[in-house]
Amino acid sequence: IGMYRMQVYDATTTGMHWQRHKNAAEHQRERLREERQALVAALSRRTGESHRSIHARVNGRSGAKSVAAATVAQLEKGNARLRREIDRT
Repeated sequence: IGMYRMQVYDATTTGMHWQRHKNAAEHQRERLREERQALVAALSRRTGESHRSIHARVNGRSGAKSVAAATVAQLEKGNARLRREIDRT
């Protein structure tokens, strides 16, 4: 999904700029990734565990290869797990 803008430079030259737009799922993944960062930081502060090891553990349990590649469902599952861990510490 996107749109473009044409710009006329002179009588024989034009340029085209493509603007990619995000859809609702991309916005939701972005929000969930931001939430993940905050949850990981909070758990790390409480436990002293590194961000890297927390991400690796949660990604492994949710089936995601990485936070960037995770689906909405994987991010939701991982974030819920992190919230439970924070509540227990």
